[in-house]
Amino acid sequence: MINWRDPENIVCAVASVAFYFFLAWCSWQPLDAHHPKNDRAEDYCAYTCPKQESLSTPADDRIFGWQAISVFTGLLFVATVGLGIVTGWGIRNQIKDTRIIQRAYITTIPRGTRRYHIVGSSLDDLVACNVEFKNVGHLAAQRMKFRVKHLFDESFTREEFPDLKNECVGNIVLAPEIGMMKGATDPPTRAEFYRRRDAVTSESPAGWLYVFGRAEYWDGFQNRWMEFCFRYSLAAANSEGRISEEDARYHEHGNRTDEG
Repeated sequence: MINWRDPENIVCAVASVAFYFFLAWCSWQPLDAHHPKNDRAEDYCAYTCPKQESLSTPADDRIFGWQAISVFTGLLFVATVGLGIVTGWGIRNQIKDTRIIQRAYITTIPRGTRRYHIVGSSLDDLVACNVEFKNVGHLAAQRMKFRVKHLFDESFTREEFPDLKNECVGNIVLAPEIGMMKGATDPPTRAEFYRRRDAVTSESPAGWLYVFGRAEYWDGFQNRWMEFCFRYSLAAANSEGRISEEDARYHEHGNRTDEG
């Protein structure tokens, strides 16, 4: 169906109808208005001299007059314009569908938490909060940049998260069906992680870890962005600071894309 909310379709339809009525108005004008009678004496011979009869049918004797021809021409014009609108609308939808099918599409998968095991490094005192970025589309995601962060909260219904729009960094090309593991850029220390984990008891079970972030990329046709947020219960953490990815939950807030 034609989308009549589209200004282009409305303009074309109005123009077609206006042109049709213009043709109809022109065809209905009396012929005498365009060819006035000439009553001068010197033209008398033009009416009295013998004339050779024309082999064509007089206009008054035709089955279809100028009015009918004008109507047919107008309808043909309207139908042609309508066909052009429908064809253009179909081509535009086909291009849109092709982009949807072929574009790159970045999604995120929670990969749990674990302690860094890098002996002699400052990272050995941190707990990694991992996320996998995966391209599930059909084109490579180009100019990809991202940011992953974490925060602790006593509420599992948190609604507001820091805006990371101006914090994304990177320039990565991610091929279709390829994933890459990334951790939070601000991983918690083991001391902080264990302190919050140990504070979770049967009497006071409130303790949650949020891993959230943002990714921006070129999908092959236009710029895209997506934001994600996963929630972990600290009660699921073991003595090594590890929380299985199976214990991750998509949070009710913080997950959105440029598409709505």
